[in-house]
Amino acid sequence: MYNEIAPHRQLQPFLECVWTHRSEGGVDSAVRVLPDGCADLILDLTPGCETAFWVGTMTKTVVVEGARPRHLLGLRFHLGGARGLLGLPLSELTDLRATFREVTPTLEPLLERLMRPTSQPSDVVQRWLTGTLVPHKKFALVRSISGRIQKLRGRTRVSEIASSLGLSSQYLNRVMNDAVGLDLKTFCRIVRMRACTTSLHGGVSDVDWSAVAADFGFYDQSHLIHEFNDLVGLSPRQFLNG
Repeated sequence: MYNEIAPHRQLQPFLECVWTHRSEGGVDSAVRVLPDGCADLILDLTPGCETAFWVGTMTKTVVVEGARPRHLLGLRFHLGGARGLLGLPLSELTDLRATFREVTPTLEPLLERLMRPTSQPSDVVQRWLTGTLVPHKKFALVRSISGRIQKLRGRTRVSEIASSLGLSSQYLNRVMNDAVGLDLKTFCRIVRMRACTTSLHGGVSDVDWSAVAADFGFYDQSHLIHEFNDLVGLSPRQFLNG
């Protein structure tokens, strides 16, 4: 069972949500996770398997197998929100999973506290984060970039974003790679695909794919299918049926 918890007020600029996932295991508990531009810190609280790891920003869909019972607690960061906690560019974690000892060894005392009986592990994690997280110097700029792209549902050009901010495309790409782990073009593709897949969740079986392609700024239906296969790992029809 997956559940999302609203973050504490002082963490809301940095955290999209705190989430928990409990699984009894088995082949039917696998989950398909689409890229969303976010990085996650995940604490595995499964008895006997306690650990923590970072999941970098994804450019491809990942299928998480649920073969064994698991109890996970995660922090999903807004774009750039995790950079102030990490001593390395997010581009070094893109599409990777890294143990906390490789990236943030200061997590050890937190994990030890969470291994003790507690009724509110999410509160324990957020109190720790409040006293640890320092905003990255480019965080405000990243939030501005993200807001513009989200508002346009990814339907914009890198040059247009750069021009609107009075900055060069090369500079914005350096900032995004450092603070997010993606360049601007890739992030726009992910935002557009997320908007498109969200629009298809209504259970409609008779879809005009040419109209969908036009609505979300794809060149044509072939371009839509290519982007689905590349980012989602399924064709549009497979995604709709699944």
